[in-house]
Amino acid sequence: MHQFLPQMGMIKESKANLDACWNTRGDKFCVGSSSGFVYLGTYSSSNNFWVAHSLCKKQPHKASVVCVKFDSLSSRVVASCSLDGTCSIISCYSNLDDASTAGPFGMVTTYGETLVSISCNAWINFVCFSPNSNIIAFGT
Repeated sequence: MHQFLPQMGMIKESKANLDACWNTRGDKFCVGSSSGFVYLGTYSSSNNFWVAHSLCKKQPHKASVVCVKFDSLSSRVVASCSLDGTCSIISCYSNLDDASTAGPFGMVTTYGETLVSISCNAWINFVCFSPNSNIIAFGT
């Protein structure tokens, strides 16, 4: 039986963090915040804690990000949805930990690039990828 050992994480966000999601390997996590930013967290072995940085220099959403999800195969992109009525897919490739090239996003090699942004003129409350990451679903 494995024993739970709490670990510290750090996100420099002045507003509320509303949603978080681990990738399937458990080596990255993403966080959606009420400031409109999406953060990507990784483990810093030199500091012995988890550190999250903004995926984009400019906030990808104009309102609170209420749901974030990694693509289920490669974990090279994050889908985020917001109360501004947009759903975005943002690249989060890292050459240190992204060896998997499976799925439709397996060849993404950028970081912080908005690959697609869909507007539906209503609050979007959740988002998810299909098991093969070919389809994205979001709901208002």
